[in-house]
Amino acid sequence: MNTQNEIMNDWRERRDLTLAVKERVEHQLRVLNIEVAPLEHPDAQQLARLEELRFELSQLRQAHDEAEEKYLTYSRGADPARKGEDDA
Repeated sequence: MNTQNEIMNDWRERRDLTLAVKERVEHQLRVLNIEVAPLEHPDAQQLARLEELRFELSQLRQAHDEAEEKYLTYSRGADPARKGEDDA
């Protein structure tokens, strides 16, 4: 069984990893947008890659937000599985 501290560290690691990947994808998307912007008719491959990066970025943002929320919850000493029990 994992301790509260181990779980918090796992979520911090997930948060940090998703942030790093998210930043990499954001950079790739910016570079591709710069390449495509002056073109009147970007080719299908460029458009597909833009769409892939946008989708990947949205998934990474969701994963990062979840990891951040879980990390913050555990770092405050609260167990998200028991969320709402203290309010009763």
